[in-house]
Amino acid sequence: MAQREVVVTGGVRTAIGGYGGSLKDIPPTKLGAIAIKEVVARAKIDPATVGHVVLGSVIHGEARDMYISRVAAIEGGLPVGTPCLTVNRRNTASPARSRTRLRSRVTGGRRKPSMPGTSEARSSRSK
Repeated sequence: MAQREVVVTGGVRTAIGGYGGSLKDIPPTKLGAIAIKEVVARAKIDPATVGHVVLGSVIHGEARDMYISRVAAIEGGLPVGTPCLTVNRRNTASPARSRTRLRSRVTGGRRKPSMPGTSEARSSRSK
């Protein structure tokens, strides 16, 4: 089987805040949902066509953060049945790992359009 090409069709990021700044009251699940909703809108794709969501997250501040990819995907407008995975590498490798995981799934022909990413809210976490 020929290897499929990976094409990036869009990218979105939220604002970058400082410790204790204006984003401190916005949970990372909400930031992830905002980004997912916006990337779907910019790419002009049907949310049902997203085949997989993988979000990296290092700091889990509340229980929902352990399932950040699932919570952000659903709150971002993707169907409940969309496969999701949260990657936690306890360092800055989580974003890279989410990309490489999905890349291997797409090139291997196992996934349709997919969303890798990361979501952190360090402005509300202890230093």
